[in-house]
Amino acid sequence: GHSAGTMLWTRDSRNILYACSTNLISLNPDTNQQRFFFGHTATITVMALSPDDLLLATCQEGKNPIIRLWEVASGECVAMLAAHGSDLVCVDFDRVGGQLIAVGKDDKGAGKNFLNLLVMWDVSMVLRGGKAVKLVE
Repeated sequence: GHSAGTMLWTRDSRNILYACSTNLISLNPDTNQQRFFFGHTATITVMALSPDDLLLATCQEGKNPIIRLWEVASGECVAMLAAHGSDLVCVDFDRVGGQLIAVGKDDKGAGKNFLNLLVMWDVSMVLRGGKAVKLVE
């Protein structure tokens, strides 16, 4: 999908997904119907849509930020991922949509010298009832 901050269009332009504080909203621009996805406990700051528009990743701000994976069609949260200490700044899917990568800060640095942390998960099975598997940290 195309991105402008915390807003994404699906490839068919039938849904606009955007964040409003802790809530995620899906808007159908043809009908003006909205669906709400609830679950984050802090402001959503980063979003990514899988290439097939089936899976959406959203990240929240703060210490120990949570990444939620949503099934776009149902609005159901199908997985929650955590690995970063703070400042999750970007997330994206690979070209196939089976892997998710996120960059933020690691909380293992000495004092306030947090290190950048890149984490990659295999998310290919989450829509089939499977779990996300951490591949790289």
